[in-house]
Amino acid sequence: MIINDELIYEPRALWDVQEGIPTTDDGERVITFDRENFRNGTRNPITLTKLLLSPVGYTFKSFGGVNANPVTLGDWDACATAIQKCKLFLKAPQRQAYTRRPRRIPLWNGAPTADISMVNDATLGYSAGLLNTVKWDFDKPLVIPKGGIAEMAVGCPLYAPAFGGPTPSRQTVTISFFEAFGLPGGNARTHETTLGFYSGTAATHPLSMADGLQSGTGTDADIYPPNQILTRDIWRAQQSTQVGSTRVTGLSVSIDQLQYEDEIQTAGAPYAGVPMTNLAARTPVGTTRLFGCGSGQEWWRENIPLALLGATLGPALVFALKRPITLHPGDTLDAELTFPGGPDSNAVFPHYKVGMSFTGYAAIEG
Repeated sequence: MIINDELIYEPRALWDVQEGIPTTDDGERVITFDRENFRNGTRNPITLTKLLLSPVGYTFKSFGGVNANPVTLGDWDACATAIQKCKLFLKAPQRQAYTRRPRRIPLWNGAPTADISMVNDATLGYSAGLLNTVKWDFDKPLVIPKGGIAEMAVGCPLYAPAFGGPTPSRQTVTISFFEAFGLPGGNARTHETTLGFYSGTAATHPLSMADGLQSGTGTDADIYPPNQILTRDIWRAQQSTQVGSTRVTGLSVSIDQLQYEDEIQTAGAPYAGVPMTNLAARTPVGTTRLFGCGSGQEWWRENIPLALLGATLGPALVFALKRPITLHPGDTLDAELTFPGGPDSNAVFPHYKVGMSFTGYAAIEG
């Protein structure tokens, strides 16, 4: 937290995920995001500076249904269709409208936050980038006093396609909170562990899709297994030599996407050559907050897709709000997503599932 004019600033992310499947050719359909998920239910104002949009829950970037079932709901153009073909309408009730009418998402002026492409081969189905990291540089540094602790959990993505295939080995995942100190980019409180895959049913996973491509054949019965939590004990063990407060400038989560895709692409049909989606769009994140200092409030609701925290780096589309939105206690936002009616190029109705988040900070009296 940083104290400035007797105010303390903590990161915040408000988010929602909505989906829709057109079933007729009768024109465009509208998905309305739940305004209660964007409501400021605290007693402190929240300033929102970035808007993030990402497809959520897709197993493949594209799938033609040629080599395996299903041949219906799994047959869409690509998960990018959920972004490229949809229109967004956004307003703050009683105050301002960011769009006078729904606008196609690519027309918004996005920030360059995508990872650096690492594998460029039309015959290989890789989504891995050079960094494979979701990163958020906070708008205002979070200065945590000595004795203060943060805790964060990264959940298991749902695997695997319902028509069978290999369960990949556990991938390396690293959770980091960066400090403004020392080395370029700062020191960091980190927790490196292995990422499991959820073994429950698709219906019990928070980020599943009804696309017929997913089922629980993973390695973990818990969505948030204990080893995937940067706990208070881990945080405390890394501050034994700390004197005074710590300026935390941001957080990141890195997943070894390349190792995951290496294993998938060796599995043969129908996997080989079919690009998998980024794991960040299928990985939930648990609630995160401070202990022993600050407001004690959660920074976001549980199960936010990891991609929707990547305001600085990650697979989501990121838009800097030229006029930041300040939500006072009780305020909310209205957002609608318009998607095309009718079938896709495979004569099958696509499945649209899109996540939206607003990142920023809460101003709290010190």
